[in-house]
Amino acid sequence: MAIKTINGILKEDSTKTISEFNTQIQQACDNAETLDNGNNYVGLVFNLKDKRIDFVPSTKVGNDFSINTTTIVDGASGSGDDAYVRTETMPVTVGGASAGTSFDGTVADALDKVLYPYVKPTFTSFLLSDQNTSLEVGDKVSGGQRTFTWTTSTSENIKANTIKITSGETTLLENSANDGTEIVDLGSDIVKTTAGSHYFYIYGTNTQNETFDRIYAVYWKWRLYYGSSSLETLTANDITTLQNSLLYTSKNYTYNTPADNYKWICYPTSFGTASKFTDLDTGFSVAMESPQTLSVTNAFGVATDYYCYRSTNSMAGAVRIKIG
Repeated sequence: MAIKTINGILKEDSTKTISEFNTQIQQACDNAETLDNGNNYVGLVFNLKDKRIDFVPSTKVGNDFSINTTTIVDGASGSGDDAYVRTETMPVTVGGASAGTSFDGTVADALDKVLYPYVKPTFTSFLLSDQNTSLEVGDKVSGGQRTFTWTTSTSENIKANTIKITSGETTLLENSANDGTEIVDLGSDIVKTTAGSHYFYIYGTNTQNETFDRIYAVYWKWRLYYGSSSLETLTANDITTLQNSLLYTSKNYTYNTPADNYKWICYPTSFGTASKFTDLDTGFSVAMESPQTLSVTNAFGVATDYYCYRSTNSMAGAVRIKIG
């Protein structure tokens, strides 16, 4: 039979009379929605202290409805199955229920929405094993069989077999389980002969059919060279044998030049000319000569032009020179 549940009748204590209790029952029945014409039965839920009791009338709703015509269906502790309908929206966010939320379900549904909101999964890590993320221009990401690893949060909210990995525009893996590791074929080596980047992506689908992702990037960079030398001019070989070098993305760096001799700073011409050199220990400008321009071929056979700046004066001490 069809049963309509009416909520909210509370028997606060054992002193309430049967007449008072029946009056509340009758009022609830009068407010009940009409169900199908064939079976207009009404179910009532009463909260008796810490117990929840469902009553179902043995006859159709009528003016003579009383507690004596009911049957106890469930006397267990409250299960939270009471209907909870609120068409007006929440004015403020409470827990997992955001402002603007309305309710049309059970009390358990409402409490779950507030206390146990849906937490979208994320990729908390994504790595290509044994791979540096900074490479010198001309170096490579080795192709062939490579291992990707990843971790996720709230994995129970990830749909099964929805993991996908791409390399640039190429799909390497799809419809895979969220098992945290896969060996895939990258194909040919990935090489850049100018400064640039290459992106690997991992994708998943959550149980709300939304896609989420994480990126793993490899960057190709030019090398900066700097140090001290007694030479007033340098050759390409002299540049690559200066005391210090590192991969970087611009000329704006603090160059810790060693003691004695002229201070040299060399970087690719693509970074632009420098207008100011500052001694960080004194705050004064460092006088530098106009740059030499030389072509330098790196260890991977890629050539590019470099600006090489020399301090005007030979300096006895070490100097921290900042550009930019």
